[in-house]
Amino acid sequence: MTWKLQAVFPNNKTLQGSLVFLPSAFLAVFLTLLLVRGHFFARMVLVSLIVGSISSAVELPSPFGTDNLSVPLSVFLVIAGMEKPLPLS
Repeated sequence: MTWKLQAVFPNNKTLQGSLVFLPSAFLAVFLTLLLVRGHFFARMVLVSLIVGSISSAVELPSPFGTDNLSVPLSVFLVIAGMEKPLPLS
């Protein structure tokens, strides 16, 4: 049985590549948070799931290599936004 990579999205992204990106993004964020002490395990998993999901959603529609900029920028914005509490009023 051979795997044939077919572009299923308009920007030549493959389903296999998109399915691999989510767990790899999750692991990258999770392992980074493991190195930074002071986080609870449940929070590390939750942050990793959120950041991995959002970065996957940003990577998928990015055309022609712009994901090299859009993915790190989206990860930065999500993590920076999680560090600041939401205003109450």
